[in-house]
Amino acid sequence: MKIHHVYATTIFLGFFIPLFAKAVECGDTITAPTTLTEELICEVTDADQVVLTVEGPSGSLDMNGYRITCVGADSSQSGTGILLSGTSAQLYNGMIFACTKGIVAKGNGSHSIYSMMIEDSYDDIIYIETNHTVVKDNTLIGSVPSTGDGIDIQEDFNTVTQNFIAGGLPDSDGIKLNGVFNNISHNDISGYLGEGIEVNGQFTNVFSNTISTVSNGIAVGGGNEDDNADFSIISQNHITSNFNWGIPVRQTSNTVITQNTVEKNSGGGIGILDDNSELNKIIDNISQDNSDLNSFDLEDESDPGDCTGPNTWRLNTFDTANPSCLK
Repeated sequence: MKIHHVYATTIFLGFFIPLFAKAVECGDTITAPTTLTEELICEVTDADQVVLTVEGPSGSLDMNGYRITCVGADSSQSGTGILLSGTSAQLYNGMIFACTKGIVAKGNGSHSIYSMMIEDSYDDIIYIETNHTVVKDNTLIGSVPSTGDGIDIQEDFNTVTQNFIAGGLPDSDGIKLNGVFNNISHNDISGYLGEGIEVNGQFTNVFSNTISTVSNGIAVGGGNEDDNADFSIISQNHITSNFNWGIPVRQTSNTVITQNTVEKNSGGGIGILDDNSELNKIIDNISQDNSDLNSFDLEDESDPGDCTGPNTWRLNTFDTANPSCLK
């Protein structure tokens, strides 16, 4: 699989020991603290589908500002730039370009991914299939076309914060959540024709994100019993200029939607769009300038029309509502 070698420096007990005798090569597994010193270009084939593996607890990779580029990664292959395995693997300070998946996190979890720039991934840019992983301060740019999401989370207790996520066509999501007890905050998401954030996991906390020019801003629940966001909190997000709804809620119960600013979304502002959604609290939001002839700033399809429905609406600032007695 080797195309370019990258020399590394390993840190033991505070001393720097140069490992000139052993270069990091495409396909290697890193099990000690390692720093790249050159760009790495690797061919992805059916036999060699992972460029580098960082294995915790002792493995970490400081990319030192250098870039990994996948050659030959396309839709027919499953090339991964970097795989995190084991427990507490760390990856930071580098770039990954043209890999089908940028980063995959598996194993026991508690991994760290931060200060990375990942561009032109055909599939998910970051895919998390483990728990307690932190994804922070990364720039993720999707490819055109793309079949994957910016960040796809399948497991629990993960934190995604302070990331810039853009692009992804034709039908990708900025962040997709299927696990429980995940925290999503302070991310800037734009340019996806799917959802900005799709919440399909219970007890999820989504707060202080900025979302624009996507299909739906924050989609709460996928519309069936398996894809729900029960007991989640959606708060303090700024959702603007999206092509459909700001915050659509589908078959989700006991969720709190509060202190969000939802404006200039073409399909509507905040809406309960499923009769099976109940005991949700929509309180103290600003939802304005979302309405046209067929949409409203606030809407509750579970309500019989006299605001005696199963959801609570209070203290919201809005221009139009259906039914008109929503507050």
